[in-house]
Amino acid sequence: MSQIKFRIIEPSDDIKALNILLRDAYRPLAEAGMRYAASHEDIEATKKNIADGECHLAILEEKIIGCVVLRIPGLEEKSGWKASAPALYQKQGVTSFGRFAICPSLQGKGYGSLFLDHLEDRARFLGFEELALDTSEHAVHLIKLYKKRGYRFIEYHQWTITNYRSVVLSKSLYAADALTTIYEELKIEKSFLANNRLPRCEQASLDDLIIVDIDYEGKPFILAKKAAEAWHQMTRKAKSDGISLVPYSGFRSYIYQKHLIKKNLDKGKSLQEILTDTAIPGHSEHHTGCAVDICTKEQFKLSEAFEQTDTFKWLLKNADHFGFTLSYPRNNDKGIIYEPWHWFYRG
Repeated sequence: MSQIKFRIIEPSDDIKALNILLRDAYRPLAEAGMRYAASHEDIEATKKNIADGECHLAILEEKIIGCVVLRIPGLEEKSGWKASAPALYQKQGVTSFGRFAICPSLQGKGYGSLFLDHLEDRARFLGFEELALDTSEHAVHLIKLYKKRGYRFIEYHQWTITNYRSVVLSKSLYAADALTTIYEELKIEKSFLANNRLPRCEQASLDDLIIVDIDYEGKPFILAKKAAEAWHQMTRKAKSDGISLVPYSGFRSYIYQKHLIKKNLDKGKSLQEILTDTAIPGHSEHHTGCAVDICTKEQFKLSEAFEQTDTFKWLLKNADHFGFTLSYPRNNDKGIIYEPWHWFYRG
């Protein structure tokens, strides 16, 4: 099997080609009498539907061979799907996906399974607890495939735009003890946990999180509601003073934190070295949704050089008025390096 890669759609990607891919992938279902929206939608409809969340692409040998849309609650809705969506899709902690397609000539070769692995990992990364989907009750082969992956039947649902009744399926994305599993995967021994000087930080519930801004990469910047309001007030004050507070990172799930550590382990860094600037999953203030990493328009990276900026000087003078404090000053006793960019809302 050739190496497959995954990424989020970019403005330069060919929407017409994506539309053709969707129609081709869903054609056998349409020919069997199931009128999936993706089987006949035009290019404009495809544009609207992929804008309802993160559209991920599967790339093989520089060609787009698959796509799927992970719906992100809080993003502006383009297609109007929520009006008739299953009740499960409206629940906190649940995200859903649609328009899952693999090029017909490559179906049955394992690429779809790898794509679903990527999608489930992304949903965990964003902090969701359940991943849901729906498909025609007559698509028995698809239902069987999803059940093999751990998806369970939830309910039947009738969309207003299809000629069939849908089966709604959902999968829990976390093991009973998610942190224990993460520690085992990262080979974090009990000695590291015992010597850790950072307090335990529980992951915020999704009903307490909201999208408050767009980060430096153009992705959703998520905070807990109480921190979000303070952030808005602080950024407005900073703007009036001629200072721009650029959000670099907000809420991070346990899985997100795991990925940060694994990425550095793969680069050859030791765990001991990594944990001087990246908290052990379960001990990062970012889990609470109350921590923000801040950068500037001139420097989209986190470094000590941030302390030389007007932005940092403004924060030192004003951040506490809005409930934010510098978590890791120079020579702190937490075992974390000096982080002038990291501020925590304490209220």
